Amino acid sequence: MAHEDVSAAAYQRELEDFASQLRKLRIGCGNPSLRNISRTAPPGQSLSNSAISETLRGKRLPSLDFLIALVRTLLSLANDNQPPVGRNDPKVEPWRRDW
Repeated sequence: MAHEDVSAAAYQRELEDFASQLRKLRIGCGNPSLRNISRTAPPGQSLSNSAISETLRGKRLPSLDFLIALVRTLLSLANDNQPPVGRNDPKVEPWRRDW
């Protein structure tokens, strides 16, 4: 039982740290609104305001596809809506690795 408590606490700390890194990325990309992030999502990828909010607050670990779409969207918004950052862009790779 105690081991499960420690594991859950460690998982929560890691999740909060990951969310903190995503919030820093968001700020570094101009701190776009959740609505703007959702609107600018890559074609075929749904990024709802509530899912973005939960991810940025460390309330849930997103799927890898959701995370990559979120990171791509933030990076694209930082580039004044230039062509979307691709799934295999080197700037996305650290996020894929850390997930």
